[in-house]
Amino acid sequence: MRIAYDILACIYSLMLVMSVRLKLVRDPTAVEVIGGIHRVPLGLFPVLAAAELAGAIGLLAGIGVKALGVAAAAGLVLYFVAATSSHIRVRDFRPEHLVPALVMLTFAIAALVLGVGA
Repeated sequence: MRIAYDILACIYSLMLVMSVRLKLVRDPTAVEVIGGIHRVPLGLFPVLAAAELAGAIGLLAGIGVKALGVAAAAGLVLYFVAATSSHIRVRDFRPEHLVPALVMLTFAIAALVLGVGA
């Protein structure tokens, strides 16, 4: 299980960094979905990016220190439960909007399960 966590942490961290980039450069699609549909102010984009980046760093740190990885994964589960809930709250069920949040949530849950089990 340890090797599975290590691999997942690396892949998921890369996915998170790509998501961070979209928020920091204010990608038009991210602005439309997060800012327009979900009404998150643009000023909070760096906060969201920082939370994801902290999660990515924590997952990678968890390769060496298990507790950090578990804490990061738990935080990411909460973050993406909130993101998914936001889609449901505004009835944004378009697959191109909802599926990425669900995929990120699934990876967060997998990292948490593997981190605890490793």
